[in-house]
Amino acid sequence: MKKTTSPRDIVYRMIIPRGSRERFLPRLHPNCRSLTEFGVTMAGTSEVVPGYTMGRPEPPFHVFLFTRSGRAEIRFADKKLAIPSGSFLIAPTKIPYEYTIVGRRWDFVWFHLAANRYWSWLEKKPIMLMRSDAHELIDTLMKTIITATLAADPASNVVAQSASTLMRSVLEREIRDFREPPDKQKHAVMHTLADEMSSKLDQQWTLERMAEFSGVSKRELNRMALDTFGASPLACITRFRMERARELLKNSDYRILDIAGMVGYTDEFAFSAAFKRIVGLSPKKFRSAK
Repeated sequence: MKKTTSPRDIVYRMIIPRGSRERFLPRLHPNCRSLTEFGVTMAGTSEVVPGYTMGRPEPPFHVFLFTRSGRAEIRFADKKLAIPSGSFLIAPTKIPYEYTIVGRRWDFVWFHLAANRYWSWLEKKPIMLMRSDAHELIDTLMKTIITATLAADPASNVVAQSASTLMRSVLEREIRDFREPPDKQKHAVMHTLADEMSSKLDQQWTLERMAEFSGVSKRELNRMALDTFGASPLACITRFRMERARELLKNSDYRILDIAGMVGYTDEFAFSAAFKRIVGLSPKKFRSAK
């Protein structure tokens, strides 16, 4: 009779044999703000050898795992799944599991995501495994963020921030089809609002105006923004303004005062202070680093 795995069989286990190599995302650095706002609490790349095992009887976070090369397997409940090269694994919080390398080497990129409201829809999901064409790009972006941040110079910081923003977009694309169907209409409303705000960044966007445009209450708008973007509506518009400002600073010769007006600031000092808080560099230093 085939023996199955029960949750009681899973114990906390972390075995990282000599010869393995791991690199960690410096998530507290301003370069990684896009990812921390997305809910990433820890992330990195791992290149492991035989003997590597990770067991979590009650994980307090969600795990995304992209396999670049090699293979592994994960066991949970009464199942055992192969984790092949080119796959994307989602392991929601609180589901006991253990994964281990199969073969001579396993290279993968992993993310721990907070079990917060933004990711609450994942708590209803089982462990999922699917093919992904993003594993090479995810690996390249992760290594770029880590290496550029360690370089600790303005030009490298710009590269790391751009890679972090792109990484978030790629992750959002990868999980887009796994949300609950009732959420899709709300996400569509929020993305329509985001498109409208992005096309009119020079205008003033109050919470009242956003709610009126979306046809919902301010309280509901705040909840929908947190569920869709992981941030409040006002934090979202600030992020859109800074992303546009970065593009203009890199790709145009407009004066900083003019760029401030284009993204909704009537005061250059207020714009510069907000830009430095979000990006980590003043507009002038950011432009000189390009």
